[in-house]
Amino acid sequence: MMTKQAILAAFIKISSHASGESWYLRSTKDKKEFQHLKLDKSISRVLAEEDCNPSYKCHQVHFQTASDNESQSQSSFTVAGYGRIPKYCHDAIGAECDIEVCGVETLAMNALGADAWKFYMTGDIGDMIDHETVAGGTHMPPFPTMLDTDQFDSYQEYSFKDANGCYQIQFTTASEENSESQGEFSIDGYGFIPKSCHNKRGAKCTIQVCDADSLKIRALDDDGWRFTITGDVGTLIDFLTVPTGEHTAGFPTWMDTDQFDYYQRYEFVLHN
Repeated sequence: MMTKQAILAAFIKISSHASGESWYLRSTKDKKEFQHLKLDKSISRVLAEEDCNPSYKCHQVHFQTASDNESQSQSSFTVAGYGRIPKYCHDAIGAECDIEVCGVETLAMNALGADAWKFYMTGDIGDMIDHETVAGGTHMPPFPTMLDTDQFDSYQEYSFKDANGCYQIQFTTASEENSESQGEFSIDGYGFIPKSCHNKRGAKCTIQVCDADSLKIRALDDDGWRFTITGDVGTLIDFLTVPTGEHTAGFPTWMDTDQFDYYQRYEFVLHN
């Protein structure tokens, strides 16, 4: 996942129509205050080069301003990997637009002004995976959600989903003794994981999971399985461990119904 520190290290271009000069915002070390940097006009990138990874796919994102009174905003909003969201996306009630976001692993949005925007997002958008609400402010879960710098969230981050809603997941059973399992394991939105994935040490398989917002794995048996997941999988975002059991962080991990986690949930990410 692209960290907030990486996102806040990005350069955000602000242009002055009066002077014709380009200015940039960059976070200070405490990541809360911004300093203005007057840089060469030829620098037009929005992300620092090290924060933009060309191996990540491009994603289509559709914004729609809500129809409620005062849903529109005259403030500015940025998306990492894209830059400033066009004004016409949010300066009128019901306004709509499409953008393409490339080179980043998640959709990270920042508000740059106090005029709140109430909006919906569709397209290649998955779950909200992080947000920062201003002090004393209100978090509005999506959708619609709200962004600004004084009443609601000032930062929101979402996972991406594939354009066709499908993800490639590879399981590899560990090579250590007793890593294999003859038990049953299931994935929400897919069904039972094939026995061939876990019935012997070193077993490998690739499955495709579609129309799911995250990878949710469930153990249905007490015969433990030790395994690694690769492919379109990201961070472990939730897990449930049996009473008095042990959670094994990272990969390889363990799952069963009597000693380890019986439920694990991972975010999806997309790689070429």
